[in-house]
Amino acid sequence: MLGGRLMAPIEQLRHRSLTALFAVVVFGLRESAGREG
Repeated sequence: MLGGRLMAPIEQLRHRSLTALFAVVVFGLRESAGREG
């Protein structure tokens, strides 16, 4: 029970960091494409 309660916030935090990382990558790609174009 304690393990499950501990894993939930960790999963949420990992998902949030993955979303942030994805946003940074997409933003960087758009920036580089805009500079070249």
